[in-house]
Amino acid sequence: MDNLPSLKKFGQQLDLLKRLLKEGREEQADFIAQEIYENYAYARDGCLSQEDELLGKRADAAEKDERIGVLEAKLKEVYSVHSSDFQLFSKFGKALQHVNDLKSLNGLQEMLQGIATELDLDRVAVVLDRELCGGELGDEIPTFYMKGCMRYIDATLSDGPNRVFLGPIARMMRPDVFFGDPDMSPDIGGSCFAFGLRDKYNPGKLIGLFAIHDASEDRFHPEMGTDFLEYFCNSIASTLLGVLNRECGF
Repeated sequence: MDNLPSLKKFGQQLDLLKRLLKEGREEQADFIAQEIYENYAYARDGCLSQEDELLGKRADAAEKDERIGVLEAKLKEVYSVHSSDFQLFSKFGKALQHVNDLKSLNGLQEMLQGIATELDLDRVAVVLDRELCGGELGDEIPTFYMKGCMRYIDATLSDGPNRVFLGPIARMMRPDVFFGDPDMSPDIGGSCFAFGLRDKYNPGKLIGLFAIHDASEDRFHPEMGTDFLEYFCNSIASTLLGVLNRECGF
């Protein structure tokens, strides 16, 4: 493009072409016309090349904008998940403080109410094995002989390092056993999380059950993660075991 004549020279060439044609000097006029045409063709090719380059840059820019949009969306998603996890971790931390504050079985109901408040839960229950308690607990703490109910517990809780149930209460075998309440039945609706509280010194033995009920069927479903809940329940089991050792000689 640098070899093209200036506008002034181009104008001079046109004037010369007109004069040569007027004077009938066709051979010289053809030479000037050819030079003007070549300059035009060169300029046209240069413009088309620049246009192609510009279109390519626009396409690259559009692709980069799209990539940036995808990255921004992923970043927002990661931030949202991180923020949600942090808030959940904070709630479990506050709930765990209620567990750590438990010094006596008389404070069990207060502990459960604190957990329900911190985690925004409709109902939280602990049922203890009556055989371990030695009959020393009052009616305010639900107990039962777990040996007689193990067929219901085994039919409800999954096998594995932690024994867990997660899903609609309609799929739970004998909710009244897990909540220590005869009014709790599969027909009540909603969803549940249930956890077998193990004896850490004898992992094959349960000292009781921990159960959560929520009126929403979507609150607890089989696909959700339960890492925080399971760690939390193991902490409850450990605390209860210490209290049972002190108060019931277990």
